[in-house]
Amino acid sequence: MIKRLSLTTGSLNTSPVDPVMQRDYLGGLGLAARLMADIADVDLPPLDPAMPLIVSVGSLSGTGFPGANRTCFFGLSPLTGVFAGSWLGGNFGMGFVRSGTLALVLEGKAADPSVVIVRERDAEVVPRPDLWGLTVLETRTTLERDYGTMRAVIIGPAGERLVKIANIRGDEGHVAGRCGMGAILGSKNVKAILVSGKAKPPVADPDGLRAINRDVMQAIRKSSFLTDVQGPIGTPSLTQMVNEFHASPTGNFQERYFEMAPMLYGDRIAEEYVYKRTTCPNCPVRCRSHVRIDGEDMEGAEYETICLFGNNNRVDDYPLIARANALCNDLGLDTISAGNVVAFYREYAGTMNDPSNILDVVRRIAFREGDGDILAEGVRRAAASFRVDYGMHVKGLELAARYHDDGCIRDSLIVCTFLCGDISPFFAPALTSVLGDDYDEERMALIGDRIYTLERSLNVRRGVDVSADVLPVRIMEGLVDRDKYLEGMKAYYRIRGWNADGHPTAEKLDALNLGFMA
Repeated sequence: MIKRLSLTTGSLNTSPVDPVMQRDYLGGLGLAARLMADIADVDLPPLDPAMPLIVSVGSLSGTGFPGANRTCFFGLSPLTGVFAGSWLGGNFGMGFVRSGTLALVLEGKAADPSVVIVRERDAEVVPRPDLWGLTVLETRTTLERDYGTMRAVIIGPAGERLVKIANIRGDEGHVAGRCGMGAILGSKNVKAILVSGKAKPPVADPDGLRAINRDVMQAIRKSSFLTDVQGPIGTPSLTQMVNEFHASPTGNFQERYFEMAPMLYGDRIAEEYVYKRTTCPNCPVRCRSHVRIDGEDMEGAEYETICLFGNNNRVDDYPLIARANALCNDLGLDTISAGNVVAFYREYAGTMNDPSNILDVVRRIAFREGDGDILAEGVRRAAASFRVDYGMHVKGLELAARYHDDGCIRDSLIVCTFLCGDISPFFAPALTSVLGDDYDEERMALIGDRIYTLERSLNVRRGVDVSADVLPVRIMEGLVDRDKYLEGMKAYYRIRGWNADGHPTAEKLDALNLGFMA
């Protein structure tokens, strides 16, 4: 079902999913982008109450397909001013499926700080001003007391204050971190979304799907990477590979190699700090680490966090990085953007060699205190305010430390990134079993192209063109041949069927059944 909830009036509209739309867009990112194209006034500014936030899961979610447990949050990013998605793992997606919901469209703004409760037969807005101002952990403790085992996603004080790099937190450190989705929920006066139910998604061929799921599990268990690296070490295993390849952002992207990075390599962290590992539903890999720092238990930092708060801040102290990660999670900040913003500010302030101010800067960003009020807007606006040109972002989104069409498929099903290399051959047959329609690699590639082109077309309406498809000055002038980059972008546009301005052509839109976007 698709549920449209007005936060302003509390009215709920529920409708079955159009089978054609589900077949052509799958769910997750694809379905969210398609719904947004139908209902959104793309001329509205970010954080306008009339601009929806769409929460969606994939066609494989809740079917037992390994790794298909993630949730997509799709909206108009307050950080970039363009449409974007952010993804969250953990148990929330399974609860969302059990509520009988494929997509939830949140419109308007609640009169008071509230929570949204989604069940099989209804969804409602419940005023909870008592939760406003609480950290994520404090909020979760209160929600567990009041609502028992309902699955929840939560914003922290950063989201309440419309910090542009605010995230949405799930359980066990799972976050929809990128693009400021926490600020969107905060702008709608929503502190948390809770879900529950016993619904099961329809499956056209249950026996066929069970056989496929067994094969997928076998493929996962046979993968040496998943069993020997991803499971026992997790994403921090990437730290060594990226650093020794001289591709690791260091000192606010001034260099690509951090000589002290071996202190942050994944095998060392696993040996010295990790005390247990957990996993997401229907996944045997158990790559979620929990660490013990000076007797305190906390969630382990993932690779991106280690790189951005570590190498990019010239910090080799894993306990400090773990504390920065925990603080960001509890206050509701994206660790990737926060690590970038902190590195940018420390370069600006001349404190790159003294890490003692890192946790304080994080707090000031979340509460918009002092310079933190400027940094809360992200590095693009901060760089403009401080009149410097080394804010590391693309279209306003801070750079991460690391395939368009394939990525759209993954983010529409929605399946864990780290399993995809081993299980992607099973996507088409699994969809065939679930939806009762024939899928093969050619059709999957077409759907990926359709979803990516639709998302680009939405953002063309927001003013995105060739002028926005550039890298930061520090990269363009230091690491990239500018002329070759521009020639490469022109070639890329041609390959995708876009014009010289970076707009999908009418012919391309028609070929993908996207003529309504012309």
